[in-house]
Amino acid sequence: MKFASLVIGLLVLITAGTMVAQNCPAWREREALLQFLLDHRSNSTDADPDCVSRAFASLSYDKSYLGPLVKLLDFERSTKNDEKLFARSGKYPAISALARMEAIPQLINAIKESESDLVRTNATEALDLVCLIAFRRRLHYSKKKRRSPTPQVRSRTGCAQPKNI
Repeated sequence: MKFASLVIGLLVLITAGTMVAQNCPAWREREALLQFLLDHRSNSTDADPDCVSRAFASLSYDKSYLGPLVKLLDFERSTKNDEKLFARSGKYPAISALARMEAIPQLINAIKESESDLVRTNATEALDLVCLIAFRRRLHYSKKKRRSPTPQVRSRTGCAQPKNI
């Protein structure tokens, strides 16, 4: 009898937990994802961290969401289930979303106009990440260029000759 009560109690808990669980919109439902973030803004660390990550990642592919993402620079994602926190952008996902969008003017405005130290710090971090991404791209491009065949230059005769580097 006690075993049956225990099993029924566990089933009730599992069913209730499933019903209370947050519904995360699909990747392409950007308006619903933005609404999810706005609905959970006041208690952002209670929101499903996977859904928060999905929302910021999805919104970062659409430049029309630049304004709302800048306003969410202070949105804090729960990291209690993360193994390690490697960067500030793991805790504040708007940083990497805005860096991916290369939102330089919007980030500079956030630094100039925001009264929140957290928003200014996160905007600065996002700008730093934009610069890092640009540096890595440039480095990759220069390495790729060095691997190309010896550049050719035209001599006075019009013939192509290897250029001395």
